[in-house]
Amino acid sequence: MGKVVINNINKYFPIEKGKSESVQVLKNINFSVKEQEVIAIIGGSGCGKTTLLRIISGLTNSTSGEILINDKKLSDSGHDVGMVFQQPGLMPWLKTVENVELSLELKSVPKEKRKELALEYLRLVGLESAKSQYPNQLSGGMQQRVGLARALAVNPEILLMDEPFGALDAQTKETLQGEVLRIHEETKKTIIFVTHDLDEAVYLADRVIILAPHPGRIIEIVDVNIPRPRPIPAEARTVKEFIDKRYYVWKKLKEITPETA
Repeated sequence: MGKVVINNINKYFPIEKGKSESVQVLKNINFSVKEQEVIAIIGGSGCGKTTLLRIISGLTNSTSGEILINDKKLSDSGHDVGMVFQQPGLMPWLKTVENVELSLELKSVPKEKRKELALEYLRLVGLESAKSQYPNQLSGGMQQRVGLARALAVNPEILLMDEPFGALDAQTKETLQGEVLRIHEETKKTIIFVTHDLDEAVYLADRVIILAPHPGRIIEIVDVNIPRPRPIPAEARTVKEFIDKRYYVWKKLKEITPETA
């Protein structure tokens, strides 16, 4: 499984604590995600990308609307999602393998199975050799791989990623983008991710959801239509279909945020 349906999501935040005035950050958000699909959400600052992802994850409540995970309401679905954040948030006193085990402990996985599963997912992200290292001994890219392994270890059907590579250098970012595609091919997870990076959105996704700001609302959902498996990022940028689709998404963003796009 791994289906997601977003029905008319609206979100308001109070302007000031204790007061009735509020500002709308998401307006009438509607879309669905098929099993094994990769969806990118892109838009300028203030369009509510991260808020939307947090609502899908169950970390934040919507003001109105409904989310269905595998045909069940989010509140009844068991939150079968894993989340990868921009900052991996690893526990500095725990070794790499122990950081992954922690997510399994929180899911009440029996102790005797935790290490085996943690090592399995460290292998998946290419970090088994770093299992005994502490976070301060890892590069930024390696730390993000640990965060990815931690999210995948609980075997969610849906993987959510909030600008997971935004803080990384260009070369490391490209490497991890390729890793995400490889992992998607191996695990067949449904993936929804937020990004500011046009190349990343078009390279990774099957469809790109473009949000306009103030309040955040869907302007267009773009079909990427680039066959899988896809080439490495550097090669993908030379493919006509990639160039054309990237330009199309850029043009749409330019129309809604002319001063920044």
